[in-house]
Amino acid sequence: MLNRTNAPEFKQVNEINFIAPKAQQLANGIKVFTVNAGEQELVRIEFIFENVNYDQSKPLQAVTVNSLINNGTKSLSAKEIAEKVDYYGAFLQTEYGADHTTITLHSLNKHLVSVLPIVWSIFNESIFPQQELDIFIQNQKQKLQVNLQKNDFLARKTFANTIFGNTAYGSDIAAADYDTLNREDLLAYFKAAYKPENCVIIAAGKFEDKEFRLLDQFFGNSWENNNTSAVNQFHFSAVEGSEIYIEKDDAVQSALRLGNLTINRTHQDFAKLQILNTLLGGYFGSRLMANIREDKGYTYGIGSGIASLKHAGYFFIAT
Repeated sequence: MLNRTNAPEFKQVNEINFIAPKAQQLANGIKVFTVNAGEQELVRIEFIFENVNYDQSKPLQAVTVNSLINNGTKSLSAKEIAEKVDYYGAFLQTEYGADHTTITLHSLNKHLVSVLPIVWSIFNESIFPQQELDIFIQNQKQKLQVNLQKNDFLARKTFANTIFGNTAYGSDIAAADYDTLNREDLLAYFKAAYKPENCVIIAAGKFEDKEFRLLDQFFGNSWENNNTSAVNQFHFSAVEGSEIYIEKDDAVQSALRLGNLTINRTHQDFAKLQILNTLLGGYFGSRLMANIREDKGYTYGIGSGIASLKHAGYFFIAT
């Protein structure tokens, strides 16, 4: 029987072995990276698209298309898509990032042949119904109105806009930007971004040759899109030090955020900087917490972080 009065023996971790992904290609050239691991008959397939054609006057195109892409196609309504995916015990998730957007499918292996046609329809036949767009605009404007009352949201928003300007990394979104959204722009962006040459697929789970052939059947041989696009490219320089104050008469507390540009994940010293940041403010027992909160009692919580984007990196301290 295990004697729990004795602490476990300390052991040094000498090596960590990661499962190497297998690199393949579909018939149309889409790169596929697969990790065949696990015994359960489950797969996770992630379709990754780079953001393209950034237009400063239309900053919400990419995120809106990603949010509404599964809300109606030529053959399926938003309700029908949700019901079909749910019927097969699958899960479909969309996610927007500053550099990439993703569509992720979780499915049982035995139902993959039934679920992949739904995803194919989404990538090829999405129509962005006006009713769904109107609901999205209304909800997002209300959400923005609520967030603008939060000090930490204002600090985060202003900080990003200060160091990145009106780019995809720091666009200063206002309620009026939602009013400029229209179906024609969404359809144009959809056709430019969601195409084979702009897609990378990562599949994990019990993903074997049978599953790869199914993937190739629907997305290697039956997916065509020749629309042109340009992947977003941004260049930034460090911002000179400045202090920006946002007055809120009814605020009972303040939010502070400071930082600037730094290296991103492609730099050889990024891992070292991450370790340094962890010691400074990257966890609850960090130096910032011990000094500013526990010793001086100036704030309830404080921390620092490093964010790595495709074309830049930045560090920040926030409280």
